[in-house]
Amino acid sequence: MKISENGINLIKKFEGVRLTAYKPVPTEKLYTIGYGHYGVAANAKITLEQAEQYLKQDLLKFENAVNDLKRPFNQNEFDALVSFTYNCGQKNLISLCRNRNNNQIAEALLLYNKAGNKILEGLTRRRKAERELFLTPFIIEQTVAPKEKLPYEVITNTDLNIRTGAGTNFPKIRTAKKGEKLKVWAIITNDKKWGKNGKEYYCLDYCTKVIT
Repeated sequence: MKISENGINLIKKFEGVRLTAYKPVPTEKLYTIGYGHYGVAANAKITLEQAEQYLKQDLLKFENAVNDLKRPFNQNEFDALVSFTYNCGQKNLISLCRNRNNNQIAEALLLYNKAGNKILEGLTRRRKAERELFLTPFIIEQTVAPKEKLPYEVITNTDLNIRTGAGTNFPKIRTAKKGEKLKVWAIITNDKKWGKNGKEYYCLDYCTKVIT
């Protein structure tokens, strides 16, 4: 999965942006710049465009950390955990999620608001915002194309994973073999176009509509 603009905006809100190098903690060996990018020289200066580029590079690492958990998080849960990892690191992410279900993770987020055993107001606000995002239901818009009549049938162009929801982050129910016919009773649109038949969801990008 990739973080959404909603998640990126949350990170930007709490990190802020600084275009000259600084040390948020005096004992740090190296300096920070941009949206919390660590590891630059003392005299470093960048543009806003460079800050955005640093952010993209850093986000990839933290997205991978959450993806490595191999948990079926929805987009809001994923975004909240990427923000948490951006701030607290991969080790704390693993500690947060180990042996916890999603409701327990949401509550445990609030525990990570200390630095040097001291509760910090800024960290408390950030954890509350991440928890709120984590608990916000992720609603996928369901639409029907203007001239598209439902239901209709499609044929799979390849072996296709059938999932419990409209997204690759949802668990797989089964695999439809290449050439299998599937009925489309509803169309779900997000980053891709998904067909729905009962409790089964499948990506229509890998199907061909049966012309009758």
